[in-house]
Amino acid sequence: MRRTVKPLPFLALSFLLLLTAVTSCYEQETGPKFRGEVAENAMVVAARDEAARIGLSVLQAGGNAFDAMIATELALAVAYPFAGNLGGGGFMVYRTAEGEIGSLDYREKAPLKASRDMYLDDDGEVIPGLSTQGAGDRSAGHGRGRICCA
Repeated sequence: MRRTVKPLPFLALSFLLLLTAVTSCYEQETGPKFRGEVAENAMVVAARDEAARIGLSVLQAGGNAFDAMIATELALAVAYPFAGNLGGGGFMVYRTAEGEIGSLDYREKAPLKASRDMYLDDDGEVIPGLSTQGAGDRSAGHGRGRICCA
């Protein structure tokens, strides 16, 4: 006995597979497109437009780049929480208006005697670590910012 394939279901499935392949070839939008924030003597770049606007408003209110960085970073903690922000750390390379060049490293660090299970409670659940972001912001702004942490 010879088995026959019905052409209609086969053609329909082939068409759907071809349609899926063709539509996946189109360029995908990666996120909202925006022009950015423009000012005469400054620039603020952020992963979210709202955070860039906040950083720019700090500059327009008389703050400097350190103030704008801290404001933008805190705004990103709300507008783009998956970037880490308040729950993480960071690093910065800077040059002040006076020409001082420096860097700050306030990334997360484990103690030297850290062990694999040291942040687990008696039930094996994770005990949250401490953020270093706020301390890094204070270090960045201390003596450098005009508005925040000056």
